Amino acid sequence: MCLRFVRKVSLSIIVSDADTGNRSLFLHKIPGSQKTESEKTEVTEETKRGSTKSHVLSRMRNFVVVGNVATTSPDFSLEDIPGTSGRLDILCRCINSAFVLSHGIRKDVRIFLVLCGGDTPKTLCLRGQDLRHLNPDERTTAALMKKALALDATERWQRSTPGIFVRQGSLKDLSILRDCTIYYLREDGPDVREQELNPDRDATFFLGDHMGVREEDETLLEELGTKVVSVGPRSLHADHCIVLINNELDRREASL
Repeated sequence: MCLRFVRKVSLSIIVSDADTGNRSLFLHKIPGSQKTESEKTEVTEETKRGSTKSHVLSRMRNFVVVGNVATTSPDFSLEDIPGTSGRLDILCRCINSAFVLSHGIRKDVRIFLVLCGGDTPKTLCLRGQDLRHLNPDERTTAALMKKALALDATERWQRSTPGIFVRQGSLKDLSILRDCTIYYLREDGPDVREQELNPDRDATFFLGDHMGVREEDETLLEELGTKVVSVGPRSLHADHCIVLINNELDRREASL
C-alpha cells in the first residue's frame, strides 16, 4: 500500500466541556485528549522495565457522520429503530464499526454524530478511551443514544454515560473541524491508499448518511480545505467505509 503514516505521535486527551465548565460554543474543548494519570504511570513503568519498544500511542482517529433526518428526541421505539428514529440505525452501525474489535474497543477513536432531524440540531460524541456498555448490536447502541438524547442538552457538552456526550449544535459548531485535517469520503475522490495523511495532526473522516451530504455542509467542508478521498469506486454504506478506513490505518501503523 502506498498510504502510510510517517511516524507515530503521543496522544493527548482533551477534557470535555462537561468536566471543565467551558461555556464556549464554537471553539470549545471537545471530548478527547491530555494524558490521564494512569496513562502517564503506564508509560513511566514501561520505561522503568527497560522495554526496548517505544511506548507511544497513535494519533486520534475521528469520524463525523451527519444524520440528515436523525431524531434529536429520545421518543423513538427500540422495537422499530429505522421507522421511528429518522434512521438512527444507520448511525448505530457507524458507532459499532468505529469502535468494536473482536475482543475489545478501540481506544484511539472518537465519533461525532450530527443529528439534524429536530427543531434544534444535536451532536453526540462517543470517545473510545472511556466508552462503556457498548455491545455489537444496534438495540443496545440505540438505548445508549436514547439515554443521551433524554438529557436537557445545552451548548456545552454533557456526559450521559461513560464515554458518551451530548450538546446542542450542528456541523458548523464542531471545533474539531478546525483542529484536524479533514478527509471527506466520496466516491469520486482519489483512492485513500494512494494518499499520505498529515502525521502532525489528528485525522478526521467525514461521511454522510443514506441521504448523502447537504449542499450547505459540502460548502462548509470546501471552505475548511477538506481533502476528498475514496475507499473505492463503488458507493458503500457509511459503516462499511468506517471499517475500511480503520483497516487501512491499522495496516499502516503495523508497517512502521
